[in-house]
Amino acid sequence: MATKSQSIGAGTTAILSISPSGPSVRFQGAGEEGFIPGLSLNRTHPKLPASAGFLAEILQPNSVSPRLRTNMEGGGHPASVTSFPRLPDGCSFAYQTDGSGQTGGTDRTVRTVPAGTTQTSVIPKGGVAAGYEASDGGDSPLVTVGGAAAALGAAGVAFVALRRRRPAPTR
Repeated sequence: MATKSQSIGAGTTAILSISPSGPSVRFQGAGEEGFIPGLSLNRTHPKLPASAGFLAEILQPNSVSPRLRTNMEGGGHPASVTSFPRLPDGCSFAYQTDGSGQTGGTDRTVRTVPAGTTQTSVIPKGGVAAGYEASDGGDSPLVTVGGAAAALGAAGVAFVALRRRRPAPTR
């Protein structure tokens, strides 16, 4: 078994473990000795219920490279994604893995730089590198509603601008 600790915000630490039976996560509050009761994830139960008060989900729980997605703070920023530690050498999973560490349809090709060259671009790390991943792979209805709201707002501004150009009626 391999284990690592990761601060996920709001004074909470996620303890990520991987063993032949798969990935598992337990949560610990700041200054607490034990784990938060009732809040744990594993390969067969990879997502916390909404009643937990924060987002925590094991992405690709049956893969050889599972990751933990968490969001403690609420909306307005992307969730953070943390890789689980690797299974120790000589160990294998006790279940059929899908062999991928990929998210559906996302290209995560590793590119190597030849020796003697200098890298000139910055590779983002942490939550910035994780980015947003749509769960259904398509445009969200919120995007459509947001576009419609923006169009109506622009029409309203144009109406007000035209209305103010007209002279006030005299009495």
